[in-house]
Amino acid sequence: YHAAKEELSFIEGRLEELEDIIAKAQVVGSPSHGSIDIGCKVTIDLNGSEHTYEIVGEWEADPLKKKISHTSPLGQALLGKKKGESVEFEAPAGKVVYKIKKIH
Repeated sequence: YHAAKEELSFIEGRLEELEDIIAKAQVVGSPSHGSIDIGCKVTIDLNGSEHTYEIVGEWEADPLKKKISHTSPLGQALLGKKKGESVEFEAPAGKVVYKIKKIH
């Protein structure tokens, strides 16, 4: 009985968290062509090493799946930029400069 009540309490708490996330969610339109926005995949180059990331909302961010939040330092640096531009941002190891190779 007590274990079931404890599990119910956990589920109710999680449900409340999810309802809060849904209440704050915003529908975004299709990414604008040519510039980086939420929903875009972007390939960037750092010293000859290319990396592709998807720019997502905060709740979808998952660095292991190459999904970065638009509010992260790199996400903020990339927003609004176009292919061929360079972006500079402050990483834990210092300033990093990436060149935008492709926007998909």
